[in-house]
Amino acid sequence: MDARRLGHRNALPLALLEAAAPAYLTDAQWDQLGEDWLEQALAYTARPCKGARGPVTRIRPGRFRHRTARPPAAVEGAEGPVYRLADYLEQHGRRHRAGQIPPPGFWTAAAARAHPADLYVLGDAAWDRGLYRDATQLLKTCESAGHTRWRV
Repeated sequence: MDARRLGHRNALPLALLEAAAPAYLTDAQWDQLGEDWLEQALAYTARPCKGARGPVTRIRPGRFRHRTARPPAAVEGAEGPVYRLADYLEQHGRRHRAGQIPPPGFWTAAAARAHPADLYVLGDAAWDRGLYRDATQLLKTCESAGHTRWRV
């Protein structure tokens, strides 16, 4: 939810979800998780509810071959599976978490695992929140990935 509200495209890499999720858990919650916690969580959130898509669902690139010649830009260039946050949760997050700053582990995960094309906007979001070290890391990673839109 935070990745989306801070500007990441709605094709969240599995690696980002896996790396960022622990930052939102207490030590007690983390200790109670089983080895397959991520698989269980993604299976649970993929279930449809009241006729709507589940809260977090996998984007299947193969389905686009039948509809278009190329997958949409949100899926293009992603390494591994990517997931979509339901629109209603994105709207909820933007409204109710607007003043919240994600935990430090989120920024670390974003710098290492976010989609390369989204690193600039995430770096800009960190900068706007006074997280200059995190912003610098995101922007350095952005430049290393071949993107050079730096804030001046």
